[in-house]
Amino acid sequence: MNKGYSLGHSGIVKSVFCASLMLFAQGTAQAKLRVHHIFDDNMVLQRDKVVRIWGWAEAGERVSVEFAGQRQATTAGNEGKWVVELQPMLASQESRTLTVRGPENTVVFDNVLVGDVWILGGQSNMEFPIERVYHGDVEIASAYQPNVRLTTIPVNASQRVVEDFPRINEFNAWNGEYEEKGYWRMCTPESVKRFSAIGYIFGRRLCMAAQVPIGLIDASRGGTTVEAWTSRAMLATIPDAEPLLRMWDDRIAAYDPNAELRKRIAGWEQATEDRKKKGLAPQPRPTEPPPSPALDQNNPGASYKWYARSLWRPVRPGGHFQPGLQQRPRGCSPPAVCQSLQRHDSGLAPHFSR
Repeated sequence: MNKGYSLGHSGIVKSVFCASLMLFAQGTAQAKLRVHHIFDDNMVLQRDKVVRIWGWAEAGERVSVEFAGQRQATTAGNEGKWVVELQPMLASQESRTLTVRGPENTVVFDNVLVGDVWILGGQSNMEFPIERVYHGDVEIASAYQPNVRLTTIPVNASQRVVEDFPRINEFNAWNGEYEEKGYWRMCTPESVKRFSAIGYIFGRRLCMAAQVPIGLIDASRGGTTVEAWTSRAMLATIPDAEPLLRMWDDRIAAYDPNAELRKRIAGWEQATEDRKKKGLAPQPRPTEPPPSPALDQNNPGASYKWYARSLWRPVRPGGHFQPGLQQRPRGCSPPAVCQSLQRHDSGLAPHFSR
């Protein structure tokens, strides 16, 4: 019997992250049943709506899901993907178990509640942790909220649609510490301190007002613009976005890793000379080029492909966004993000905030 999944604990260095994604790609072809990583112990499932549980197994295998008196089953498709839909449920603070069974193994998730699930997206104003805000220590000290559940998605951007995310220990450059990401946690003073300040206050107040469990999925990333959260297909329908798309496509096509590494080394050599004059030891010599612009967080559609598409399908949540609009062409707006998601049957009703 399995209790969730982990690809190990490592920093978010490029080689390790790429290896993690390769393991995910291989995992879809393995016979062993696997459930999308948005599902975990301590999660909240959305009330009053059909809830999709999904993952991968051997093509043709039967998969069943049991929760709150329901048992639904399906057969994995030709590519090994499977989706089971649970019928709408009332909100419940009762801690229950969700069980997913396949021919070879069973996956069990404990302490599962039913309530409202919200995705938090946008820039650093959403990402900023509560331990760094004014009087945040007071909020943290009183943050034992058993009906509020928290998860933070690992940081990345992608050229291709990503169907799952790894669970990793990710280095946070803001505080110089590693953080577990991709796991659901019950809200406690310890689990909340590095969580989104806006997200936590938002969720705590909702929980108090609605008297239902609240699940918060933090998918924010500092410095991202609204174009990064909008699909390329949607941007292509906006005439004023065409120059921006062309600029990024030209940058991606012109990227030469060898030339970029030479530039980085040249900069290091100049910096080393300057440090020697000051009596300082040189920094390590660069050995890798900077990442391709295709992996830049603001490459149009990159955050959409990494965060949005890997999340909308399973949970059908609400959304609380704080997008960056400083580069926004006419017609590219928060509603365009909403339309991008709704084209993929998200059932999403986002709330956008500036």
